[in-house]
Amino acid sequence: MSSMNGLRAIAALIPWATVAAATVCATATQAQPVCKPRAEMIEILARKFREHQRMFGLQNDRRVLELYASADGTWTAILSMPNGTSCVVAAGEAWTVLPPIPAGEPAGYHPRQFPPVPRPKPRDDEGMAEA
Repeated sequence: MSSMNGLRAIAALIPWATVAAATVCATATQAQPVCKPRAEMIEILARKFREHQRMFGLQNDRRVLELYASADGTWTAILSMPNGTSCVVAAGEAWTVLPPIPAGEPAGYHPRQFPPVPRPKPRDDEGMAEA
C-alpha cells in the first residue's frame, strides 16, 4: 500500500472514529455512579429490591466488592470503600447459583470439560536404529 493510499484510508476512518468516541463519552457522562453510605445502600437494596448479600471479596486497596441478590433473580454489585461509602458498579437479573464444586477438584475444573491428555508411549529407540 502506498503512503498516499494509507493516508486516504486513515482519513476515511476519522469521521467514524469521531462518532464512536463521542458516543462513548456521552454514555460515560450519562451513567453517573450511585453512591451512598453503606448502611443506607444496604437498607435500600433490602427494602426496594429484596436483595441480600450473597458474597463478597476484598480488593488489595481495602475496597470490598459485594454482591446482593434476591430470590427473584435480581442482583446488584456494590463497591464499598474504606471511608464507608458504597457505589453501585453493576446490576441485573437472572442471578443463578451454581452447585458447589465437589471436594478434591480444583475450582472451575470438570472432568467432562477437560479430559485427561493421553501420555505418549515411550519410544523404542532400539527398533528405530535397526530400520
